[in-house]
Amino acid sequence: MNDPGSLLLDLGLGDRADEGDTRRSDAVVAWLQGRGAFPGPEVAGPLSHEGRRTEYAPRALSDEELADVAEDWLPDIAILGERITGDPYLPVTVPVAAALAALPGLCRGRSVIELWSHDRPEGATRQTLRVLAASPPGVWSDSRAIFRVVHPKPAPGEPTPPSPHGVGRPYLTREGWAWSGWIPFGCPIDPGALRRRLRAELRVDQPGQTVEGLLRAHAERVYRAACEGASRAEQDNRHTTSGTEPVSAASGRLR
Repeated sequence: MNDPGSLLLDLGLGDRADEGDTRRSDAVVAWLQGRGAFPGPEVAGPLSHEGRRTEYAPRALSDEELADVAEDWLPDIAILGERITGDPYLPVTVPVAAALAALPGLCRGRSVIELWSHDRPEGATRQTLRVLAASPPGVWSDSRAIFRVVHPKPAPGEPTPPSPHGVGRPYLTREGWAWSGWIPFGCPIDPGALRRRLRAELRVDQPGQTVEGLLRAHAERVYRAACEGASRAEQDNRHTTSGTEPVSAASGRLR
């Protein structure tokens, strides 16, 4: 997880803060640590959900396909993995590269999958890219979604993650749920800590925002917060448990 100083810079506070902002900075740090209320701005009413029409992807796109395209469009992909994992020393894996492909604004102000779609791939692929771009990422711990989102109806139930703990992007195909950019974790993460961090980082303060829209627009922060939370949980777990598998974000190298 980011240290409080770097997170406060994300909030527009930190070194440039005046006396009033400094007090708010202290309050934000206390809130992130589970002490006290969030010091505003607050959401004008609860976040709503999107009414999403049903659209099925004609086929599933493998992470390998997405990783290959991301590597073509992002010549500096080897140093971009930190935007997903929060760790500059982890290699860019196939799932990480697939996740990078769907990040908004990463290449020429657009996502890689949007640029790929404009290259006019065959119809089934283009429609799958559209469905994938519209699908928000999510985080799972103990096979339970940390953020409740509304999926298109009718859908074959809630998506079941490929492993109990991880972060990724489920999307609907004719054959059922498919997954893109799934990064598994070796242990559960703290849902409360993740929600607190993302509430601070995403600055949820505008009426009319939706859960799905926020997760989609800020996919980079969702991935990074989840991966850093998993890394912290793994470190804590090593103090109390022996023989634990490491966080598996580094599995499956691109090269």
